[in-house]
Amino acid sequence: MNKIFPLLVTRFVFSDRKHFLLPFIAITIAVVGMIVVFSVIRGFDRSLIETMTGFYPHLISLNPLDLKEAEGYRMVFSETVAQTPAGFKGVLVFGIEEEAFKKRFKSYLKQGRYPGVGECLIGEDLALENGLNIGDKLALFKADSLLKIDRREYAISGIVDFGLYQYNSRSVVLRLEDAEMFQSSLYAYYLDDPMKANEVATAFRNEQGAIVRSWLELNSTYAKALKVDQLFAIIITVFIVMLSGFGVSNSVLYSVLTRRKQVGVLISLGMEPAGIRKLFIAIPLVVSLIGAGVGSAIGVLVTFLLRFVKIPLPEDVFLTDYLPVALKVQDVLVASALVVLISVVFSVMPSSMAARTDPVEVLRGE
Repeated sequence: MNKIFPLLVTRFVFSDRKHFLLPFIAITIAVVGMIVVFSVIRGFDRSLIETMTGFYPHLISLNPLDLKEAEGYRMVFSETVAQTPAGFKGVLVFGIEEEAFKKRFKSYLKQGRYPGVGECLIGEDLALENGLNIGDKLALFKADSLLKIDRREYAISGIVDFGLYQYNSRSVVLRLEDAEMFQSSLYAYYLDDPMKANEVATAFRNEQGAIVRSWLELNSTYAKALKVDQLFAIIITVFIVMLSGFGVSNSVLYSVLTRRKQVGVLISLGMEPAGIRKLFIAIPLVVSLIGAGVGSAIGVLVTFLLRFVKIPLPEDVFLTDYLPVALKVQDVLVASALVVLISVVFSVMPSSMAARTDPVEVLRGE
């Protein structure tokens, strides 16, 4: 009986292809939908990560680290109060060497040039909200004590756009030497993969006792947002896929009801109830595998088309001008595996019903 099992599965699938056509289409659409949803969610996450980590260091350390596959610079990060024509405002002071700025951050410079002695760059929103332009002056304060407050004025040499309001509305960029007035310089590193920052930071803390923090630790809210996005994407798509599972279950149930005599003959010929159960589980398994394969091919094609077409997005709402799409092989595998698993699970009940068929009762009138 084991030798004819594949033949029975193939026979049942293709002889009932009209009944399995709709489940096949539902499975295909479910896989395509999951792949597209995963790729768009991953695209938005990647866009957020690139915006966050394009300027913000991936690792910050008090001491130099031996990182071969990373760019390292001396930088200053501090908070202080700025005085503008519109009043006082808390700002973030960044100190960057000219060479590092030109090598990595020049693309953020919207207007002007790198600051010279006594000059600064300010964020685009900070300039707009306070009516500041190139050539205007901005005062920064440093309080050594309640009785000693140092005030220094800086001429604005340029406007920068970091892509995030959080930075654009509060950032003041100085020469490293000027910024060290507010805090001593730190060592900033940029990894090839920003998402490995926690792993690298933990390794240096454990192995060398270095005082180092990752951007994920310093921006925990954004790190949690990335995980929540992926979780919601999975929950939504699971419910979508379950709809195709009900379609598979109904088709298998119909196949069981229309093939009761054939099932009775198989049992009378010696096939065990477990074999009948496996037979009617294998049928939707074959259908779901074919649907998953076709859906994966279409899903990959759709994601490439979305990347090529570049659907525009509102500039004032999203961090990117076009719909971001980022596809990984693991997304295709997860989508296909999840659809196949749900299809098999939803076939358990009708297959158990087939296994309980009484051949005497079914074949009594034959």
